[in-house]
Amino acid sequence: MKELLLSICIPVYNKLDVFKETFESIYNASKLHANRLEIIISDDFSSDDYETYVSSIIKEYKEVTIRYNKNLKNLGMANNFIKCVELSKGEFCWILGSDDFIHPNSVSNILDKFLNHPKLEFIALRLSYLDLCDFYNLENGFSKIKEINYNSSDIRGKANFESQLILFDKLLLPEYGNIMLRSLPACIFKRELWLKHTFDSKNTSGFATNIDNTYPHCSVFAKNFLGKEVYYISEATIISGEGTRDWAGSKFYDGYLPIIFYKISLDVIDNYKKNGCNKSVVRVCKKNIATIIGDNWHLIKKYKKSGGLLKNSEYFNLKDTYKRVWLVSSFQKPVIKGCIKKIIKAIFR
Repeated sequence: MKELLLSICIPVYNKLDVFKETFESIYNASKLHANRLEIIISDDFSSDDYETYVSSIIKEYKEVTIRYNKNLKNLGMANNFIKCVELSKGEFCWILGSDDFIHPNSVSNILDKFLNHPKLEFIALRLSYLDLCDFYNLENGFSKIKEINYNSSDIRGKANFESQLILFDKLLLPEYGNIMLRSLPACIFKRELWLKHTFDSKNTSGFATNIDNTYPHCSVFAKNFLGKEVYYISEATIISGEGTRDWAGSKFYDGYLPIIFYKISLDVIDNYKKNGCNKSVVRVCKKNIATIIGDNWHLIKKYKKSGGLLKNSEYFNLKDTYKRVWLVSSFQKPVIKGCIKKIIKAIFR
């Protein structure tokens, strides 16, 4: 038997109807390489009946190794990510969300890169997006999705660069479509490096209070891959489904996104910087996040006062956020422009 090269890890929590659709794409891409990979499904104590469904696909798709775990209690997102990696046996791990679709040729392409570049420890994938709101809503669930055309105009996130060996630090830049590599499904990493990383269980509990319970992989990446040559795949590989995640909210200010942009993303940048990330990359990433903060500064204050997740959050402080971006020009420009508009409006009222 050939060496088990890849573990496709899928942490799940409810949304079984969505998962049934995305699993088909994962199986179709994996079936020709069954002797080189495994599929791990880690259920974070869902109320949806994953056990029955997974039992049926294990019987139906016997050629592929599918292993299922159900946590005895809900561990939370980050801890379920960690659990997936602990359960896996492959040399490399690819953690996919239950709403992520993968291209039929994706696994072939990924395995080819690892086999032809034996010293590789990391692969980044071009990330594309598909709005699933046309197929899914929180009240009525999921209606069967049409066959995905990976070159369709519905897909956002086109290739800006060719596939290539590249310095890891450059992949953190916005132009590669996954700023600071926050989207974990677009990353494939050497399993042993993750396992060597020590997570504090106090930090991995909950959600959107620190890096480790929001982007735990960024902590691992900052410690292990900065300054190293890795591989970037620009071909269509993965499509991340949008519109089915409760934590994101129906609008920007309904969910956790303000906390993620106004605090956690800045923490991620600082952590990469602390671990020796290229300084120019750090500046560009900070400028990108500062632009978002600057464009929304007048709205976030109203939101914090009116209620929502920010109102009583002990982890979020607007003054602290503004101090961290005040000297960044991309933050200053929209704020100054907004203030001038307010003054002019007040004068001519």
